[in-house]
Amino acid sequence: MSKQSHEKEADFIAVFAIESMAMVIKSGLQWKDFALINSEILSKSILQDLSDGYRMEYMDTAMHAQMWLHLSWMGDKEKQYYKEGIQSYADYCKEHGITNRLIDAYMTWDFQIPDFLQEWQSMKEKCASQVSVRQDRKR
Repeated sequence: MSKQSHEKEADFIAVFAIESMAMVIKSGLQWKDFALINSEILSKSILQDLSDGYRMEYMDTAMHAQMWLHLSWMGDKEKQYYKEGIQSYADYCKEHGITNRLIDAYMTWDFQIPDFLQEWQSMKEKCASQVSVRQDRKR
């Protein structure tokens, strides 16, 4: 992921995943931070970074599989908390043709990956209709 800094230099975040653990390297103006974290925490960290203005440059299919699983396990409140990051990630997936079918074809798991993009769209529509009902009640 990358983000343009105030000094016109790009800050970056690189993630190297191995099975259920990952190493994250963050580079800013003068510092680097290394952390070893599990994949659920990594998914949330990526969503937060996307919310903070970072742009996804590349993600391998195995990490997409982890992200889609974690997103399908998140409750509605948690999805609301990360909604900007989730929307940015959903846009990236749509733009790059990342689907549950692509992930299923790549992964050798005994189950199918839930369709995160469909779930996210349904949740957005549900929230929009609830807002519309509240506005109608105020009138």
